[in-house]
Amino acid sequence: MFAAIAAVDEDLGLGIDGHLQFHISDDLKRFRSLTKGHTVIYGRKTLETFPGAKPLPGRRNIILSRRPGFLVEGAEVVSSMEEAIALCEGEELTFVIGGATVYKEFLPFTEALYLTRVHVHAPHDVSFPSFGDSFELISESEVYTDEKTGLAYQFLDYKKKGPAV
Repeated sequence: MFAAIAAVDEDLGLGIDGHLQFHISDDLKRFRSLTKGHTVIYGRKTLETFPGAKPLPGRRNIILSRRPGFLVEGAEVVSSMEEAIALCEGEELTFVIGGATVYKEFLPFTEALYLTRVHVHAPHDVSFPSFGDSFELISESEVYTDEKTGLAYQFLDYKKKGPAV
């Protein structure tokens, strides 16, 4: 099963100028807790936003890149979504963690969404793909306020209404 996980603003904005919009401690803890021990799939540009541009520890990392000869120690690099899907065959749960293009490509195959909705309209140049009414909200946390930023946010979990592709 594929699940997407992201922090988004009210407009589904993900980031700006190659960086995440938000750094909320509880969101990062939730991300770590949910993805630890699982496979994560993401693009090369997302890798470049990680500390030291290194794969995430405690997870199997699959990186999508169309750059010929691109190699990353501690990760598997593939050039297509189909290759990534084939590598995950038989896995119980695989997380798609970004960026915008990777989320969009995988959305038809995604059965669950784990979103941190930040209650603000922030400037952004990349967005999470619109998922309309193809997913139903199954869990919604209370609204929290981040101590460092003062931003209000909540955790929203969605399940695909019909079968994934």
